[in-house]
Amino acid sequence: MENFTQKSYAKINLFLDILNLRSDGYHNIETIFHEIDLYDVINIEINSNNSLESPQITVICDKLSISQEDNIVYKAVKLFCEKFDINHNIKIIIDKNIPSGAGLGGGSSNAACVLNILSDFYKKPDIFEIAVKLGADVPFFLKGGTAIGRGIGEDLEPLNTNKKFIFVLTVPELSVSTEDVYKQLDNLGFVSGFEDKSKLTQTGECDILATALLQENPEIIVEKLYNRLEEPAFFLYPELKNIKNRLHEYADKISLMTGSGSAFFSICSDLKKADKLVDFMQKQGFNSIVVTSVVNR
Repeated sequence: MENFTQKSYAKINLFLDILNLRSDGYHNIETIFHEIDLYDVINIEINSNNSLESPQITVICDKLSISQEDNIVYKAVKLFCEKFDINHNIKIIIDKNIPSGAGLGGGSSNAACVLNILSDFYKKPDIFEIAVKLGADVPFFLKGGTAIGRGIGEDLEPLNTNKKFIFVLTVPELSVSTEDVYKQLDNLGFVSGFEDKSKLTQTGECDILATALLQENPEIIVEKLYNRLEEPAFFLYPELKNIKNRLHEYADKISLMTGSGSAFFSICSDLKKADKLVDFMQKQGFNSIVVTSVVNR
């Protein structure tokens, strides 16, 4: 019996634009993924002593209400075992801290973490294709850090920055449907290729932010933070707009929703300011914590 324990980190999107609707139903995006030190803990037990007729996969997570077979981690292990013809007993226990339905990529991170552990144990490095099949964020989490993501998120360009930012993460008790937000985006005509070009960002904005991150230029970084999904999410969930307004009262308009929501991040120049913002938001009845960038994991 082999036992492995590893941290599975969350992410935020410093930039997220939706370029067009693909023929396969997905959207082409342009984003900047950024890993933060909020994490779940993954424990894997692998019994490779006996070969079974088929893999026996068990996923345990008390904080998720979905069935085991619907869990993205279960799907990741199943695809891995099918690809490499592995028929062992594999048990995964997830100690969940990353909220679900918050745009923080918790499930995708868990899947990538498990794939990395299995890849190392079985010496099977070819797992990128599996990650792409599982979801748009999973390929990024295989290596983490900071990266530009294009296509559906699988076309990755790492940004080798060691800059460690301080964020306040505000997570309302609201689970947002990514599917519904994207449908609302399409309904509102916010996608490149629609007639209303006035809502499109200027080309190159993502690259400008990427350069600012590499050069550690705080003014440009704050100026170029962007998320096209904010408006459709605010349309569907007006309470999210209220949260951003509260953050702006204190954080001087440097707060942004991550992914399709519901979490927001605010960049703070130091821990003292971060702690004050957390105190302010908690007094307003919102769950806020201080997190920092993950570098060199």
